[in-house]
Amino acid sequence: MWYFYIVINICYLAMEDKEKDKMDVLFRQRSYMSCLAEGMKLPTRNFLPLLRFLYPSLLFLVAVSGVAGLLSGQMALAGALRSIGGVGNTFLIVQIVFCALWFLGMAFYWGQIMFAIRHYNVTGTLEGLSFRRNLRPLGTIWARAFVLLIIATALLLVVSVATVFGQPVIGVWGLVMMVVFVLAVMVPYVAVCQEGLLFPERPLVRCFRSFRLGFRYWSGFFIVSLCSALLAGILLFVVLLPSFVLTYAVSLSVTAVLNGDVAEMPSYTIGLLAFFYMLSTLLMLIISWIKFFPLSFLYGSVVSREVEKVAYENSQENADV
Repeated sequence: MWYFYIVINICYLAMEDKEKDKMDVLFRQRSYMSCLAEGMKLPTRNFLPLLRFLYPSLLFLVAVSGVAGLLSGQMALAGALRSIGGVGNTFLIVQIVFCALWFLGMAFYWGQIMFAIRHYNVTGTLEGLSFRRNLRPLGTIWARAFVLLIIATALLLVVSVATVFGQPVIGVWGLVMMVVFVLAVMVPYVAVCQEGLLFPERPLVRCFRSFRLGFRYWSGFFIVSLCSALLAGILLFVVLLPSFVLTYAVSLSVTAVLNGDVAEMPSYTIGLLAFFYMLSTLLMLIISWIKFFPLSFLYGSVVSREVEKVAYENSQENADV
């Protein structure tokens, strides 16, 4: 009797430890390369659950890209006809609308990814993620992602405008100033975004305190961002190359027609371009997982280090007392 009681207790404790191991999966100390490796393994091992959860934002962005591909020939024509009546201005407005839709879609997509990472941290798995059952918490994260994207875009625009207007005077130093700003501010800003989206219950203003954490571990955020960006960049070059080639060919054809060439583009060209735009967008968004997931693992690692550091300092103070 006692034997079975002991065995049952051992099994229960083992299951309890296993459940604890699933909790706070992100917030464990790891090396920078380990964060990069874990961040790449997670989406590749949970490819289908992620696609099932992210399909609304993926479909939205793919649809926007498809329509942009259908209108790409007209957009190229608008660039040549900008001085003729209101035709060019109309297509310029269309481009602005597509940029705004793309911006909204990216905030939507980023918020969904961060919700999935948050779910994984709590449960230790990405199975069972449902878009419909999590609309309310997703709404909060989408709104925060939108605000954080606006802040990042505004900062970059301010520096870009200052660089462009200062170009005749400072030349290369304007570009240097922009690079320094990106490295000094936007790299630590990653920590702010991570806290703001992983902890939506915290006030957003409070999350900007994570700038200090970002500066303290600047090298880590920079190394992981650089490595993941290089890998994603290589893959993106291969994925986007057909779309770039087709877009360039369409632009050349439109220019030739405007110069009096009677040759016309094949009727299927625009449809083919739209298809490649949609396919390239889908693959590009999937490749972006290489960027998002490693940074979340790195954030969890540095937070874990800070918590352990504070606990050690407190224990030393108590020991001295």
